[in-house]
Amino acid sequence: MTILTPPSITIRPVRADEIDTYFDLTLLVDLHVPTHLLPDLKNTIATALRDERGPFSHALNHFLFAETADGTPIAAVHVGPGRWMLNRQIPARIRRTLADRVSNIDTIAVHPDHRGQGIGARILAHVEADFRRAGYRALALSARLDSSCSALRTAPGWALDSNSEQLQ
Repeated sequence: MTILTPPSITIRPVRADEIDTYFDLTLLVDLHVPTHLLPDLKNTIATALRDERGPFSHALNHFLFAETADGTPIAAVHVGPGRWMLNRQIPARIRRTLADRVSNIDTIAVHPDHRGQGIGARILAHVEADFRRAGYRALALSARLDSSCSALRTAPGWALDSNSEQLQ
């Protein structure tokens, strides 16, 4: 039996000047964004990447790369306030309170050449630790998971809800 050991990787914040690399990596997964809206999405991400206030890499957003020993980004993740927090029907006080306690993993992408090596699970563990240290109570995983993500589906402390999409 062969046991795959994850490669030596470093997990670090994405810099604002790395928007193209970040966007290219995230486009390796289905973002469920119509093609004509991709430029607006990229501009929104670029704006968020320029905000370096805490508590995370980019204010309430956390944009991270996993990179190889030679500095090549091979995975990317975005964690931030869920879209439901933009719902103006929820009182502002409640939205602010939740934004400081609950966050949402909406993108996690691993380059196809590096899948199946535990990189997604490692980046997820890094995100969990960062949010736990910041006092967050919950993380939601809204990213669509394809069949190569079985380790994420069964990670301790995570459960798919009935609305989660699973790709084959």
